[in-house]
Amino acid sequence: MSLYSEHPTVLVAGLETARREVLRQRLREAGFRVIATLTSALQTIHAAWELEPELCIVDASLLARGVPVVRPIKVRLPSTKIVVTLPRLDSDATVDAVADGATACVLEQELLAEPAAVLRAALAGQATLSADLARDLCDEVRGARPARAPFVTGASITR
Repeated sequence: MSLYSEHPTVLVAGLETARREVLRQRLREAGFRVIATLTSALQTIHAAWELEPELCIVDASLLARGVPVVRPIKVRLPSTKIVVTLPRLDSDATVDAVADGATACVLEQELLAEPAAVLRAALAGQATLSADLARDLCDEVRGARPARAPFVTGASITR
């Protein structure tokens, strides 16, 4: 038995109006219930606290405005799954969102193409990164670290 309802509740924050409406329609068709759509960080936090959605979709544009969104929701509603959408590759925003408690970080076009799959994975607790975001993040981490010494086989340690 799932901890979540048959028609999971979703709060959508940020995103441009037309994209928000496309997402709302696709979620409705997939059996989700969009209970609020918001455009500001503070509205998002307060609505999440009041409505206690099973899922929050938060556009990264809200995170860039200086008001933390993900962490206050996760602290007060630890079982709420948060999916952060990014318009383009941004490893800093990805790291910040995951560190603050996001369950998933996906590129906006991937969410719009397959919203039900992304949200069902988040509900199942699967930590999800878009493949392009994961590759970008790995490339950045690899570039930031000094190269390690090559692995040597057959060596022994002596005193």
